[in-house]
Amino acid sequence: MKLLDDYFKLQKEIYDHFGYVEDWVVIPIEDATEMFWMLDEQADRVRFAPEREILDTGGDYFETFIYKQRFLPKWVYPADDYTMICVDTQTDGNKFLQVFDNAKRISAPAAATCGAGNKGGRGWLNQFPCAAFALVVLALTGLVVLFEVMVN
Repeated sequence: MKLLDDYFKLQKEIYDHFGYVEDWVVIPIEDATEMFWMLDEQADRVRFAPEREILDTGGDYFETFIYKQRFLPKWVYPADDYTMICVDTQTDGNKFLQVFDNAKRISAPAAATCGAGNKGGRGWLNQFPCAAFALVVLALTGLVVLFEVMVN
């Protein structure tokens, strides 16, 4: 069937452009080239939004997690013009090869690692690690004060 032949030919051209080699599972491609984006490889996350200001101010952006599987040799596939990233949405088992425009990439500021305002998964403690840390510090401070009151 010509339509299928054309489809697989285009898919191969996209894979070759990024140096991606399909293995074990077929991961669908998602076009995110209209989005502004930042990659935080240390936190294994990609944040993206339709407007740069949303990322700059920590507004209501989207977030996906880098999908790391042993059958893939790498998870981020940069090219000169675009970058393809294997992502896990943490929703209903959805994983994608998400393609971003390098012209819309934003460097991640140090404050971005606090994760406020995202639409990612994994529960609120992982979405807001700074708040979780603050709660732990507050709880420990309360225990110390309680212990001092009991001792005195």
